[in-house]
Amino acid sequence: MKNGFTLMESLISLLIVSLVMHVLLISVTNYQTIYSQHHNSKNIEWLQFLVLLEKELSYYTDIYAENDQLKMTKIEDENTMFLRLSSNQIYITPGYQPLLFEVQDWSIQTSEDILFIDLVFTNNAYYSGQVEINGMLR
Repeated sequence: MKNGFTLMESLISLLIVSLVMHVLLISVTNYQTIYSQHHNSKNIEWLQFLVLLEKELSYYTDIYAENDQLKMTKIEDENTMFLRLSSNQIYITPGYQPLLFEVQDWSIQTSEDILFIDLVFTNNAYYSGQVEINGMLR
């Protein structure tokens, strides 16, 4: 008798290897799909934040960026609001009006009638955008 594998043993081992590879391929595909969906949801959140911020800034006439927060004042009633990052959330104070969640860090810069925003989410995704401002910048 010869030492070696029979044809049936070889076919069964190839079947098992192909099933393992198929399961691995499905797992990798599912991971890529979930990652893509999560990335797309962060994109949607970021774009929604920019739209909300632009709309919110249209109500204020005096806008000033300082120490990674935005000071917004209505000249007619002296109402001052701040847009700031705290506890991984960007929100408007006084009060509590959250605009964006899971934010690790951000920076704000102003130039003429444009507000530049650089932002890093807690998953290290980096976003950069700009918002047109109708009010006065200092």
